[in-house]
Amino acid sequence: MKSSRSFKPPWTLVRENSECYVVKDANGVTLAWLYCRDDAQRYSFGVSKLSSDEARRIGKAIARIPEFMMPRQGFYPRGGGLRWRADRPYHVALEDRYIREHGQKSMRSVG
Repeated sequence: MKSSRSFKPPWTLVRENSECYVVKDANGVTLAWLYCRDDAQRYSFGVSKLSSDEARRIGKAIARIPEFMMPRQGFYPRGGGLRWRADRPYHVALEDRYIREHGQKSMRSVG
């Protein structure tokens, strides 16, 4: 059964005010708040908060999650098929061309 609860892409990062960034989906639903200190505050006040640059970078990474979840051409889904091997589950995220070119020696160095 497919869930009706989904956050529609694209997700965007918005600077609400000098204290926080907000990640929103296409419908305007707020997904995350990232509180930060203003750059003028420096370290004497608000030390436990992220800097505005750190909050912006984390917010951008959160906003890119739907992009990473999209199926990619040349990648194989986990859990079945001819290319799936239980002893090497990590190779399914690599393109088939990469596996053919680099073979077993690169697989041994990963694990």
